[in-house]
Amino acid sequence: MEQIKGIGQLMWNLREKEGVRQKALCHGLCSHAKYVRVEYDQQEIDFFLIDRLMGRLGKSVERLTYILPMEVYEVYELRQEIQQSICLGKWEDAKRYLEKYQENKKAQEPLHRQFIEQEYAQIAWLQKKRQRMSVHIWKKQFCRPCPM
Repeated sequence: MEQIKGIGQLMWNLREKEGVRQKALCHGLCSHAKYVRVEYDQQEIDFFLIDRLMGRLGKSVERLTYILPMEVYEVYELRQEIQQSICLGKWEDAKRYLEKYQENKKAQEPLHRQFIEQEYAQIAWLQKKRQRMSVHIWKKQFCRPCPM
């Protein structure tokens, strides 16, 4: 099982504490109906969606990594390698990790596509090459329709 169940109450508590509406929190990440089911623990939630939702609430998912299935943890670690390579200016390493990331079956899901496109745009921007292409990739990422 690569999803976490039973986290709905935590999400509800954090969202209420921050005073964020459900629709605002899930906008562009998942449908409102899906998010409502998550809060009622009627829908399992993928770790990467939890990561994005928690990020919007200003919370870390660091402690949640201890309960991840190995397959999900490996993708999480790969994301960390990509971001670390970018921070260190190791563009070729970052691209190699991104290629490896794209081989994963989850890479076709919207949240993962957004991550991949975001990282390629960041590399292009930081390399100060093709800034126009970078802006195009960013626009594509944020205009990606949310699945219902």
